Amino acid sequence: MNIIHKIQEISPALSQVQARIAEYILANPEQVCFLSVKELARTLGTTEVTIFRFLNKIGLTSYVELKRELQEQVRYWLSPNERVAQAVRGAATTAPEQVFQQLIQAEETALRQTLASAGLGAVQAAVALLKQSDTVYVAGHELSEVIAQFTVFRLNQIGKSAEQLDVNNFGDVSRQLVSAGNKASFLLISLPIYSAETIALADYLHDSGVSYIAISDRHTSPVARQAKLSLVCSGDDTIFYASISAAIALVNLLCSMYAVTARDETESHQADARRVLEALQTSYEAAKS
Repeated sequence: MNIIHKIQEISPALSQVQARIAEYILANPEQVCFLSVKELARTLGTTEVTIFRFLNKIGLTSYVELKRELQEQVRYWLSPNERVAQAVRGAATTAPEQVFQQLIQAEETALRQTLASAGLGAVQAAVALLKQSDTVYVAGHELSEVIAQFTVFRLNQIGKSAEQLDVNNFGDVSRQLVSAGNKASFLLISLPIYSAETIALADYLHDSGVSYIAISDRHTSPVARQAKLSLVCSGDDTIFYASISAAIALVNLLCSMYAVTARDETESHQADARRVLEALQTSYEAAKS
């Protein structure tokens, strides 16, 4: 049950003051996302203690939890363009210094939550799955495509063969899937708004009995829930639909752990890359002269 339905359901049992708080939140969820508890109390002409009692009444443990659930609900109501417009309008009523600090805090919180929840065991399990494969196929759509491109770059950089599956073109994807050997592994990246293209690929892999790793904003997302292993990153963003900062940090962590775990492979690749580069530079200088 989402936070809006939760408040609506419990409204008949609220006191007069609590009902007024509920009515304001239901009527202005996008504004409440930007208000501190002190500002909300002042707006409603009540006290912070009363706000906290209301939160306890609806089963929440903190005001931060209320804002997070409201932000999540607003995200699903609005298209990306509408979300940006709503967020900008809400932030416009707040002092620039406060908005600036809120934006910084949101990024810091997303990174901290993601890296804290990643867990050594889950990352090591993902590294083990990737090490067993000869090629890693990485997919992501729209915003997640940027993360997929970065993932392929990082894996190639440390000597792991990786290719991007362009889910915008199922013709190319089908050819790559047919060519993929039994030792291939798949990494699907999906942040809100979840794309039908990536979900379709996830469904195909699952129905075909092919395991894959998912990177998403929750273990229950459409792509993550069928994955053999899912790594969760915070996708919350104050203005835009989702942020890639935490996902990029998670990918960097995963690839760094891979490089350390497969040190011989990484060092061999780096040495080969240096030899090829030196040979190309020598040939280039010779061709110029």
